[in-house]
Amino acid sequence: MANTACLRRRTLFRGATINATSQNPLRVPVRHRAGARVCAGIVAGVLAILVNTAMLTAADRFHVVTAHGGLLTLLLKLIGPPTPPMATTWGFRQLFHLLVGVAMAVVYAVTLGGSRGAVLAKGLVAAAGVWLTNACVVLPLIGQGFAGHRVLTPLGVSVFAVAHTAFFVLNAWLFELVDSAQE
Repeated sequence: MANTACLRRRTLFRGATINATSQNPLRVPVRHRAGARVCAGIVAGVLAILVNTAMLTAADRFHVVTAHGGLLTLLLKLIGPPTPPMATTWGFRQLFHLLVGVAMAVVYAVTLGGSRGAVLAKGLVAAAGVWLTNACVVLPLIGQGFAGHRVLTPLGVSVFAVAHTAFFVLNAWLFELVDSAQE
C-alpha cells in the first residue's frame, strides 16, 4: 500500500512558502478542528514565549531595562493590598509571563490562525494590537506613561518592542507549522 500524502503549500510571507503534508507520523490526533487549533496554539506559544523570555533576559544581562510585568503589576494594583508575597517572586513572575504568552498564542490560534493571509502579516497584526494595548492602556495605568517612557530609555522601549514582535511573528510561524502538521 503506497503512502500518498496530500501536499499543501502554506504562505509564510510574500514569495516564501512551506510544504505541509496531510499525513504526518508526528501528528497529534485531535478530533475537532477548534481543539487542534488550541493545541497548536499552546505548542507554538510555549516555544515562542521561551524565545521572548530569553531575549528579555539577554537585555537584562546587558543592563538594558525593558518593560517587565506590566500586566501583573496592573492586576495586583486592581486587586489592591495586601499583595501576596508569592506574587513578587521571580518564579511567579516568570510563570505568569509564560501563561500570558501561551494565552495570547491560543487567542491568536482561534482568531487570526484560521484566517487567510501571510503568516508574517498576521503575526505583525497581532503584535501591533497587543503592543498598542500595552503601550496605551496597561503601562499608563500603572504610572509608566505611554509605552513606559517615564521609566524606560528609548533603547529599552525599542528592545522590548523587538522582543514582543519576535514573540508574535515566531508564534504565528510556529502555529502554522504545527497546525499544518495536524491536518
